[in-house]
Amino acid sequence: MIKNDIEKLFTGKMNVYEFIPFINKETGITEFKEKLVYKDVSCRLSYKSLNSAVQGKSASFIRQEIKLITYCDKPIKSGSKIEVTQCGETKVYQKSGESAFYNTHQEIILSLFDSFA
Repeated sequence: MIKNDIEKLFTGKMNVYEFIPFINKETGITEFKEKLVYKDVSCRLSYKSLNSAVQGKSASFIRQEIKLITYCDKPIKSGSKIEVTQCGETKVYQKSGESAFYNTHQEIILSLFDSFA
């Protein structure tokens, strides 16, 4: 019952990509390519502003924690690229922390995607 209540809050969709090694047949060198592992999986982004302001060189800014909430049966590996569309806006993130698994869902702390590690 609680699981259904949490899933009702999933207002976003995500695509998850992993960076997969393969051997280039022409060169024999291991290269990497992006591979879609999950498509259009329901999820929710949650935002939390952290209390302390961080002073930069030109201005202070508030740090923000971005949390992805999704199903338990969709394990997401470290270093994955996660594209989330929620409220009509699409952003690309990367998994920056270990998943916290609960009986009803999993939570993952994200950061904006820079590049595959």
